Amino acid sequence: MLYFKMAEIGFCVDDNDNKIPAGEYLRLFQTDSREYESLNDRVKIVVQWSRPEELHEIQDKGSYAVCRYKDNIVVATHYGRCRYGILFKIDDWARGEILLQINPEISRKDFTLNQLLSMSGIHSAFINNNTVTLHASYIQTPEGAILFTAPSQTGKSTQAELWEHYTGAEIINGDRVLIRKQDSQWFAHGISVCGSSKICKNRKCLIRAIVVLEQGKQNTVLDLTQGEKYRALLLASAIYNWDAGQVDKVTQLIMQIIENVRIVKLVCRPDKDAVTTLKTYLNEVEENDC
Repeated sequence: MLYFKMAEIGFCVDDNDNKIPAGEYLRLFQTDSREYESLNDRVKIVVQWSRPEELHEIQDKGSYAVCRYKDNIVVATHYGRCRYGILFKIDDWARGEILLQINPEISRKDFTLNQLLSMSGIHSAFINNNTVTLHASYIQTPEGAILFTAPSQTGKSTQAELWEHYTGAEIINGDRVLIRKQDSQWFAHGISVCGSSKICKNRKCLIRAIVVLEQGKQNTVLDLTQGEKYRALLLASAIYNWDAGQVDKVTQLIMQIIENVRIVKLVCRPDKDAVTTLKTYLNEVEENDC
């Protein structure tokens, strides 16, 4: 058994003694059975290497397919040259116990548990436990976490690196962050997925601000309407948009975040003044809040 914890949610993985390596990032979140049993929110994952049965009504979604099979919705993830290599029932995540079925044709060489989980809808487990997985760079400052979110290649990592260079902020994750409420406050949590940034740390921090980035010729901070905030967070959230239950749950969580977390737009260049502009704005509004 392997136990790990993210965003105060415990995960127990039974790989039937095949001993799939955890992977360097997932190891950062490992825990033990005692802590796992002490957590209120727990998920059990069973890994089984077996050939999938015939699937029906397949709808291709690019990197995966959605299938209707025996009155269940089955997600079939493609892995390498093996189509429908990893199968799971989407509703199992909501029940807190899920079977991940892996086609034996997949080579076990260089295959890690972290890769498996990232391709197996683990964001569904977070959603069902009131946690949003956001596509964002996550930095920690003395005043709290700042999350930079934007479409790919817009400058999330660049702004995080600028803050690290000019203010000493620490980059916790260059690509993903978990957001969860605790005791009426919203916290950022590390996650074992970090994309090409390869920056992944296990850290929890109160959120200071979520910053929606847009490239521009001048550095300026702009207020956003409620609708703009909602759209930015929804587009950045990990979600199966064909699953009405997930969409409804994430919508509710995003509306709560909007009401309780500062969200602004930073139109920016990749330079020191972008850091100064945002830092000055946050200091001023926080001083006014007092």
